[in-house]
Amino acid sequence: MMRHVGTVPFPPEKPFAEMYCSGLLELNNGTLMMFAFACSAAEVKVIDGRMHYIYPDPGTMDLCLRSTDGGESWSTPVNLDGPPYSDTNWMFAKDTDVETSKVQIRDGRIFRLSRPFYSPFMWESWSDDDGLTWTPAARGAFPMYACTEAMVCTSSGAVLIGGRFPGLAVQVSYDDGLTWKCYRIDATGGCANGAMYEIEPNVVLFIYGGWHTPDQLRCQTLRVTPAGLVPVRRTLESQ
Repeated sequence: MMRHVGTVPFPPEKPFAEMYCSGLLELNNGTLMMFAFACSAAEVKVIDGRMHYIYPDPGTMDLCLRSTDGGESWSTPVNLDGPPYSDTNWMFAKDTDVETSKVQIRDGRIFRLSRPFYSPFMWESWSDDDGLTWTPAARGAFPMYACTEAMVCTSSGAVLIGGRFPGLAVQVSYDDGLTWKCYRIDATGGCANGAMYEIEPNVVLFIYGGWHTPDQLRCQTLRVTPAGLVPVRRTLESQ
């Protein structure tokens, strides 16, 4: 049963008009985290056949909300682009980032990558205190327009994230996000929104949409090995 559990407050200097959820993450200690992005009311203009989203300040903010009581109550928003925030040690305005992919890696830290509107690279930040604070957002290690639910940490500690570019691709890290290896697994580059699940140790099911999702819903099963990502061939049992 759906019920109201609270209101998300923002200070007067951040008069966001809309907020969109990017999914939930349950930590090893049971803490629930809801990731979202808030944005000012955008004006959409089409100039020379190109669509432009024009956001008045403050534009957008990637955030998380925390719950330690199973979702009965939630924290105030925590900015995923962490401090420093000061007049003497300020940061340049950053490109608009929106939907967030997130995972808890084997040492307990939380790693998030947010897909950009305009910049080629993902935005990356980390938390080592269960999402209470975050590092300043920085350019990620690779370009991708990632699916919000397509990021997992496998039993062996490998981190996978899937999304658009090049084609439909999966990036794999064996060293907790320090270095990455890219595997292009499909030619579709349209919607491609999807989700990843570890269905058995080091075997990941990746479900994603095709050009006319969900009419062309697709899936692949991928095994993580020390030598790399290997497709798992599965056949249907005969009736």
